[in-house]
Amino acid sequence: MKKLLPFILIAIAACNTSKTDQFTIHGKISGNASQKAYLNRYQEGKLSIVDSTAISENEFTFKGKVDFPDYYYIQIGESQDYISLFVENSNITITAKTDSLDNAVIAGSSVQEKYNQYINSKKEINAKIDEIYQTYKTSTDAQVKTLLANRMDSLDMASIEMSKKYVKGNPSSVLAPFIISREIIYYLELPELEELTNSISPELANYHYTISLKKRIELLKALQPGMVAPDFTQKDKDGN
Repeated sequence: MKKLLPFILIAIAACNTSKTDQFTIHGKISGNASQKAYLNRYQEGKLSIVDSTAISENEFTFKGKVDFPDYYYIQIGESQDYISLFVENSNITITAKTDSLDNAVIAGSSVQEKYNQYINSKKEINAKIDEIYQTYKTSTDAQVKTLLANRMDSLDMASIEMSKKYVKGNPSSVLAPFIISREIIYYLELPELEELTNSISPELANYHYTISLKKRIELLKALQPGMVAPDFTQKDKDGN
């Protein structure tokens, strides 16, 4: 054990070297890259540019700081395809081709690695759903289409159960509120939504996905029979 200890310490140190107090995203793009890259994030329901940088010799760099790891989208020029990734305070590298940005190779984000594992765990069931859907689209037999639709519904429910299991098993991960918000929120009845949200670690109470979930719970409770409906009146353009 004494002989192994130095190697263990070196391995631990190596794992921690990428963690910093800010993030650096360094990208290398092959192909006909544009002159600028844009860092985007969903804010108030729409995708907004939060930073931009010049692309020089097919390389670009973004720097900044996040309070929580969050999901961002990098746009190359006017392309409608994006490189999507979890950004955290670490040194992140991206290698991509302009004609297949969605297949970019991302390293340095531990949350992104965990998210990739989660996505891969559902790859088989999602492939089955897609296969059945393709058959459903081309079928002209009403009875067959009904059977296929029922099969897709069954697989959808199985996929949702996998998501719920992941959330329950990883309450301290930012992926828990992210997955609820982005994948299964509209499939959950109020009691289950509240149960899953309450299972999220208190450390994530100020994470915007957690806050959004709690707001939705408050809204759904207000809409329950016997409750006073919330006021949906909005201010006009002058703030009145």
